[in-house]
Amino acid sequence: MTPRFYFVLASLVVSACGESEEGESDGGSGCGTAADPVVLSVADQQPEADSTVVNEAIVHSFTVVDAPGIFQTFALLPGPDHTAGVIASTLRVVGELDGDDLRYTIDPAEWSAAPGHVQFGFAGTYQGPDECVYQFPATVFDYEVVLPVFDGGDADGGSPDAATDIGGE
Repeated sequence: MTPRFYFVLASLVVSACGESEEGESDGGSGCGTAADPVVLSVADQQPEADSTVVNEAIVHSFTVVDAPGIFQTFALLPGPDHTAGVIASTLRVVGELDGDDLRYTIDPAEWSAAPGHVQFGFAGTYQGPDECVYQFPATVFDYEVVLPVFDGGDADGGSPDAATDIGGE
């Protein structure tokens, strides 16, 4: 059985870590400090970079490669090209161990302004059990979001279906 962890993604929560003294150095150990945190390696993001997705129940997931610990709080940090608005609800984040990696999945969500461009990372820094300071890359997700398109239903009055391609007829 794979261990799972449950966390809440809240728009104003920042996991702050202990601050280092001004000018404190890591002494060449490769351990990040508050002034110079180690940027985590993130992979396997879904939705994928440069993809286009329908703004319905979008599930975000990503893997922290060689995770130094379990991240318990996340705060969305929009990038400079983000135009898709906000996620209006508080979301649950589930973490799952996979060897030395941690796979996180965020509850399905919709953006408030679609069509638009989604670009975000997570704010704040994290102090690991090794006393090193870490942060997520500035951009973890970067994709386009579009409105769902509904056809008119069939001649029998069937219900409309969401289309995945807005360029079709």
